[in-house]
Amino acid sequence: MLAAATLKETITNLGSLHHLNIRHHSAACHNLEGETIGKYWININNPHTPHNTLHSLHIPSSNPPTLTSKSSNMAQLARDYHESL
Repeated sequence: MLAAATLKETITNLGSLHHLNIRHHSAACHNLEGETIGKYWININNPHTPHNTLHSLHIPSSNPPTLTSKSSNMAQLARDYHESL
């Protein structure tokens, strides 16, 4: 249990460090390019929408074919599919 707690704390610290590095990088980009019209300036306020979103999946063993749109069921279907590969 001690090893698991230590590992969990290490993962948390690495996540915080990663977030801090991203903030520093963003601040540096803004200081360098924030007031000039360029790729950074144009993209900073563009909406970032998800791409290729799956709204539903076919249930393979159902007859007639049915769809599921519940996230937990979709995750289970995807996991089963990838484990069968």
